[in-house]
Amino acid sequence: MDNIFLLSNQDFYELRFDLWDFEDNRAFALYKNFKLDGARDRYKIHATDFEGSAKNGMQVHNGMRFSTPDQDNDKWLEYHCGKEWRAGWWFNNCWHSILNGPYYNQSKVLSRGISWNDWKPEQLAKSQMKIRPSRLHRSVESTKHDPKASNSKVNDETYLPSNSQDLQNMESSKLKPKS
Repeated sequence: MDNIFLLSNQDFYELRFDLWDFEDNRAFALYKNFKLDGARDRYKIHATDFEGSAKNGMQVHNGMRFSTPDQDNDKWLEYHCGKEWRAGWWFNNCWHSILNGPYYNQSKVLSRGISWNDWKPEQLAKSQMKIRPSRLHRSVESTKHDPKASNSKVNDETYLPSNSQDLQNMESSKLKPKS
């Protein structure tokens, strides 16, 4: 998380979620303005200027601090969402979308799994979270030294983990981009 904080605070970034169900239907949610606060602010997420086919599943979570089973940062005073959902996420009054929950290899589950309720209120087959420099906003400092700054196509993407195993793998490999 510290690396994503450092990266997203260098310039303007966007965040994209790609989602698949078990019938191989696909949807996406793009937030054209993305920033993650640091550890002192408990990795509060800022994701605005939505577009996409998955509907705005992060609207409820925007501005929330990251909670885990051992760190209760949600807004529900009598409840600990991270512990109950066995996951790390930007919980509000528990969840509207969650992509770091337990994974079940089927769409119809009685337990809680990964989902994006505004698109499908069921377990998803897979998901990806990606960030990249914004195509809309370029800071004055970054365009001064970049002769290609006028080119609106930015191809490099840095991936965020889609589950706890990915997070552990990425932390151990110092956030190397997936190929």
